[in-house]
Amino acid sequence: MSIVFRVVFAALSLLGTAAVILVGMDVLRDQNPASADLKKNSAWLETEPLSTRPLTAQLIELIEAEKLDEAKPLADKLFDRNKRAVMARLVMAQSKLLEENDAEAFVDEFVQIFRLDRENEVSFAGLLAEQSRDDRVFAAVGPYLKDGPKWGRSYLKAVNEGEIQMPERMATYYAAYPREHKAYFETLIRRGNLDLAYLAFFQFLGKEATEYLSIPYDPEFLGYPGAAPFNWFYNPRYTSRRPNGSAEVSYFGGERPVLLSQIFPLSPGTYTLSAEMYGEASASRGYFSWQVQCLGDGALIADLPVENLSASPETFSYTLSVPSRNCAYQLLKLVGVPGNYPRTVLTEISNVSIERTELPAREPTE
Repeated sequence: MSIVFRVVFAALSLLGTAAVILVGMDVLRDQNPASADLKKNSAWLETEPLSTRPLTAQLIELIEAEKLDEAKPLADKLFDRNKRAVMARLVMAQSKLLEENDAEAFVDEFVQIFRLDRENEVSFAGLLAEQSRDDRVFAAVGPYLKDGPKWGRSYLKAVNEGEIQMPERMATYYAAYPREHKAYFETLIRRGNLDLAYLAFFQFLGKEATEYLSIPYDPEFLGYPGAAPFNWFYNPRYTSRRPNGSAEVSYFGGERPVLLSQIFPLSPGTYTLSAEMYGEASASRGYFSWQVQCLGDGALIADLPVENLSASPETFSYTLSVPSRNCAYQLLKLVGVPGNYPRTVLTEISNVSIERTELPAREPTE
């Protein structure tokens, strides 16, 4: 008989000492709910002396009454009868932190629950994340994430969304979860920490990072490792990467979507932006534009149209000037531009390159 627990913990601070109090628990069963009727529990004990049902029901009563001192020995007894008793594990874990002040033992006990109750992984991960407001608990969780356990993804999401810990402290926690890297980078960027986000991008690539160094990253759309926005963002509605190494775009020319984008840091100076493209586009049906925006002040420093495309590949080149102020990072994006008589617009992009042509002029000294 499976048991689904919904638990809520509240973190309190009393005289500067962290305390964790179990304040509520609902227990649902897929068949008959466990009765809280002590007479029925007594009957169970007489007819089924090895059953865990009466102990479970009594434990619920004690927890709801916040009689945690009485709950601990009952949890130990329940655990002796059933090593897979999730409720017993919860109380035992809580006791490690509250009574023994041992955050490492708390986490070691708690993570066993993910193995015992996979159905409620997200709920328990959220609970562990909430407890990670305690820096000791947060530090103790870190080693368990190095091998990328499945529950870690839910834990990181809960910590991130709940702003439970500063994301600047969490790069090593995300290392084994590439699917979560994009969300992590975006969180750092929202906090104005582009430098750390860009550094983490290359840290996550590991020892092979030097093989991929270029601006833009993955210029031939070969599928280099790494997450957006420092790798290409492909708008899933309009854009895809082809296995042969190119980006394919199809959109209706009456819209103005962002089709492709990437963030990178160009130093001040003048550059040549080149893109090799072919397809179907015109001022009449709809066309494309390469835009470059400074992330410091939001200024648009380039709006470079590709108004006519044919079936023959062509390289389009433009001059791009990066200012010396408020533009440490830039956003390159390919956008759709509506046509006068909109129709479907197509392109395949095989290469995008950016090459420096001039250094910035020196500012006069007084």
